[in-house]
Amino acid sequence: MVEIVENIASVIDTASRYANNIYKEIERGLRGRDRVMILTAGWLRSCGCSAVHAISSILGGVVAHHVDLDFFARYIAPYRSSIDESDIERTWLIIYGNPLTPWNITTDYIVRGLSTVGYNGIMLRIGADSEQTDLDRIRVISIPRNIDPLLVYHIATIKTILEIADRENPSPRVARLVGEISDLGSIVSSILQRYEAKLRDIAEKISMKNITFITTCISRAFAEGLILDGFRSIKVYDITDLYSTEILEKTVAVLYIEAEKDLVPHSLISKNAIDLVLKTDPIPSPIYYRILSISILNMLKRQRMEKKS
Repeated sequence: MVEIVENIASVIDTASRYANNIYKEIERGLRGRDRVMILTAGWLRSCGCSAVHAISSILGGVVAHHVDLDFFARYIAPYRSSIDESDIERTWLIIYGNPLTPWNITTDYIVRGLSTVGYNGIMLRIGADSEQTDLDRIRVISIPRNIDPLLVYHIATIKTILEIADRENPSPRVARLVGEISDLGSIVSSILQRYEAKLRDIAEKISMKNITFITTCISRAFAEGLILDGFRSIKVYDITDLYSTEILEKTVAVLYIEAEKDLVPHSLISKNAIDLVLKTDPIPSPIYYRILSISILNMLKRQRMEKKS
């Protein structure tokens, strides 16, 4: 596990340093806003869900909504102005690009259209041309391909929200969370040690292509990270979208934090289920879930190396 811990700590350090370089861009746009629309594309939804939760939890006076990018551009933006009756801009956009096709093909076109009808905001995306200019009113930040995008999305956004809250509405909780986000590398060893057995179980099921993930808003980052890491055969269901008991007959991993325990149906915890429950504050928990899912890739790589030797 020592090598795995070191590898993950390096990934976190790289993502954290990049997030620290860009979060002020988000903060400048978010500060003083009444309404924020957080837009994501396709299956990549955890960053939007996480941002809305954090804003609603610790930023007073800000109304935030998470909507699919295409849905917003097609059905909402053309019929609603970003400017209120007093000619003051109120609504600001935070857009998270999905790095996988087909969602990334038309993103620039859609975002430019939102700018054309008067919306301002910022878009974070992955692997675009480093010389890409802003899309009119939308500020574009391109994240290099060698940096974990999901970690950057979550760390930069949560750090932004915590910094604003720490200035405008300081509290012991906010101060503690600011400290946690600033020192993520220190928790790698303890969190992996605590969940090592379940992570190895999940890794084994993934290698057999025999696992379905049932997640909450907070824990979805775990499954999304696996998809970004190349495990495209996994199936992911939102815990509120279960519609058939047939799903429960498969090998499932149920992921949630302790505060979400009441969301989990009793029938979901069966002999086939792996429950990965974090006893952590909801705001940084998506980051911790992504850290845990990074360990899966490292474990499987290690297993392949051991088999070859």
